[in-house]
This record gives sequence, structure tokens and C-alpha cells, in this order.
Amino acid sequence: MSVLLPPGGPGGQVCGLRAYNDPVIYSDRALKTLLRKEIKYLPASKSYFHAELQPQMRKEVAGWMLEICEAEHCQPEVLCLALNYLDRFLSICKIQQSQLQLLAAVCLLVACKVRQHQPLPANKLVEYSDFNLDPHNITEWEVLLLSKLDWDMSSVIAYDFVEHIIQRLLQLPLGWEPDI
Repeated sequence: MSVLLPPGGPGGQVCGLRAYNDPVIYSDRALKTLLRKEIKYLPASKSYFHAELQPQMRKEVAGWMLEICEAEHCQPEVLCLALNYLDRFLSICKIQQSQLQLLAAVCLLVACKVRQHQPLPANKLVEYSDFNLDPHNITEWEVLLLSKLDWDMSSVIAYDFVEHIIQRLLQLPLGWEPDI
């Protein structure tokens, strides 16, 4: 896997050098496996909106989730994974508009636990909701989310393909500076 080297630059910033890329990880076989598994993690239905839950509401809650991820300096894949959970849950469970922010908070909570070194505390999510949520409901809905998604939280998301694409681009004679 390609990783950044540990902090060492000015101010403890991460150096821009890339570690050695293992050709096995970025092989055609690995990419085909990702593509095959991705299908399993798509929402069960393409249209999960109803009279009380409209596409604009999903857009607004996704924006709220993005603001939290930016404020908390979450890994980029956390938002992608949280949105995957949100869409998968909504495609199998009908919820009320008043429950959408709670579901979004729970999706962020679980995505942070899965893809980030530091989990996002439920109390922080309560603060970001302007105290419209409470930790007890977040905990209850966390169990609901996990059970409805069959505890299968290792979704293949778009972010998982980025390094595969970069590795293939680096092999092409494009006449560009890959470090840029």
C-alpha cells in the first residue's frame, strides 16, 4: 500500500514522499476483487425517497456531515463511508424526516470507528446538532444501523479505487510530473 512517510517536515507536517508501492496490492486481480465486492455495498433500491423524505433533505444532511468531517479533520474516506451507510440504510428502512439527522450522526460515528484512528464521540455529534440529538438515541440507533446492515460495515467505496487509478496513471507516458 502506498502511504505517506511519518511527520518530519516543518511544524510536524507529513512529507510529500510516497512509500514503495506493493505491486500485489494494485494488481488487476485486486482491482477486480474491489469491483466485484463494490456491488454488494450498493443501496438495495435506487429510489428510497418518499413523501416525507425528499432528495433535497439528503443533500442538506450530507452537507451537514461534510461540515462535521471538515471541522473534526476526519480522513477523507469517512464521509464517503458514512454516506454509503446512510444510503444503504435508507434503501431498506423508511424513516421520518425528523430522524434523518440522527441517522446521519450515527453513520458518521460508525464510519469514524471503522476508518479513522480516533472515533468521533457521540457528545460531539450532539453539539454539532445544536443539541437536537442525545447520546442515548445515538447509541440506540447505532445498534439499529449495525443490525439493519447485517454488521457488514467494511463497504467498498469510491475512495478505495483512487490509489488504483493513480498507480495506473503513473504507468502511462503522459509527460507529467507525478509528484504534482
